[in-house]
Amino acid sequence: MSAFSRNARAAPLRQRLQPVRQALRRSLPGFLLSRLPVTGEMMGPPPAVRHAVLVCSLPRAGSSWVGRILGLGEDALYLREPLTQSYLRHLGPGTPPFFEWEMCRDRHAYDRLAELAFRGIPRFPPTVVPYPRQWSLRRRRSKHLVVKEVNPLVARRFWDRFRPKLVLLVRHPVSVARSFHALGWTGDQLSGRFRAETLTAFHRQAPLPAENRYWAQSGAFQAIAQNVVAEGLRDIDHLVVRYEDLCTDPVAEFERIFAYCELAFRPAIRDEVLRSSQADPAYAPGRYDTVRNSRAMATRWKSEVAPNDIADVRRGYFACRPLFYTDAADW
Repeated sequence: MSAFSRNARAAPLRQRLQPVRQALRRSLPGFLLSRLPVTGEMMGPPPAVRHAVLVCSLPRAGSSWVGRILGLGEDALYLREPLTQSYLRHLGPGTPPFFEWEMCRDRHAYDRLAELAFRGIPRFPPTVVPYPRQWSLRRRRSKHLVVKEVNPLVARRFWDRFRPKLVLLVRHPVSVARSFHALGWTGDQLSGRFRAETLTAFHRQAPLPAENRYWAQSGAFQAIAQNVVAEGLRDIDHLVVRYEDLCTDPVAEFERIFAYCELAFRPAIRDEVLRSSQADPAYAPGRYDTVRNSRAMATRWKSEVAPNDIADVRRGYFACRPLFYTDAADW
C-alpha cells in the first residue's frame, strides 16, 4: 500500500467529511442546517470564531441585560442560557438552575449541552438563540461566541474546557433576595446547590440559617456562592462587574466590558445601552426585563424590602465571609 493510501485512510473523519460539509453549506441556509441533529455535528464550529465570551452570574443579577447588549454586536454570535434552559427542560420542575458540579443530576447531559454551546452549534430553542440571523454561515466568519449563563458555580469547568473570556456579574444580595422572593423561589436555598462538605465548612464558622428563615438563608447562600466561585477563578483572568456600577454609568461600564471581551463598541451599541438604561417601563420585582431606568434600579431594594428582612439578609450574608458588598456604604 502506498504512503498516500495509508495517509488517506488515517485522515480524521472530519477532514474526510469536508466535501460533504461544503455541499450541505451550499444547499441550505446555515442557521437552519446547523440545528439539525446530524448535519449540525458534521458542520462543526463556525469557520473562524476568534474566541468565546462567557457572561455568568447568579439568576436575577442582571446578566440578561449584559448578555443581550454584548450579543447585539456585529461581531457576536449570542446564546442565552443554552445550558440552563435546556438542562431544566431535560430534568423537569424542581431542578436547581445553579449548583456545584458535584450536585449536577445528569453530568453527561450537562457536558453535552456545553459542548454544543461552545462549539457554536445553535441547536437550541428560539429563546436561547434570539438573533438567528447572526448564525448564517456567511455571517459567522471571524465572530465571537457570546454565552450568557446563570450558574457561576461551574464557571471554572467551562474555562478549563473552552477557555472563554469570562465576565462575572455580581449584584447586591438584598436585590437578588427580593427578586427571588417575588418569583416565589423561597424554598431551601442551600442543600440542593452546595456539597455537604461546603456547607459543613461554613457551618463550622457560624450556624447556617434554617430553611424557614428565607431572608437570612438567601444572604448565606449568596456569600457561600461568592466563595465557591472565587476559589474556582482565583488563578485565571476574569472581569468582575458590579451591577450597581453598570446601572450608575452604563456607557462607561459597557465600554469596559466590550474592551475586555475584544468586541467592538460601535455607536449603535452605545445608543442601545442608553436606550435600554434610560427607559422607565412599568416595573415589578422579579419580572424579566432588559430595558430599565438603570439609576433607579441600583438601590431600589432599599425602599422595597422591609428593614427587618434587610437585616436578616445582612446577618446571613456576613456570617459566611462574603467577598463583595462588605462596606457599610453598600448597606
